[in-house]
Amino acid sequence: MSDKVLMVMPPPVARAMIEKIRCADAGLEIITASCPEKGLVTWEKFLAEGDPFPIVITARYFDEGFPLDPWEMIRAIRAACPKTKIIAPTMVNPEVEMRAFQRVDPLVITFAMTSRDHYHLLVETVMASN
Repeated sequence: MSDKVLMVMPPPVARAMIEKIRCADAGLEIITASCPEKGLVTWEKFLAEGDPFPIVITARYFDEGFPLDPWEMIRAIRAACPKTKIIAPTMVNPEVEMRAFQRVDPLVITFAMTSRDHYHLLVETVMASN
């Protein structure tokens, strides 16, 4: 397994999370995608090269108009590589989001990030999953 993480998040959210992970000196290479469609394309590219991402971090909410939603991306990743860890930090209405992710894929790791201080949970979850 490689030490890469695919982060599928809108750019401002991804930048904040990347900064926190790097500050924790996690030693991970973080590849970003700004929407589920780009995330799936990136994931498939690395998979085809024989270097799949062991961890994918994704959000539930993206701007309207993307042709692929995060649920479709999660299903496609899980179908092709069942051992991929998918982490979904929830930030808006955490209980509802966590239930939604669990309905799509019970193996998705979810947790509430209700304040900026909870970024340590993301770092700990990524490191424990790697």
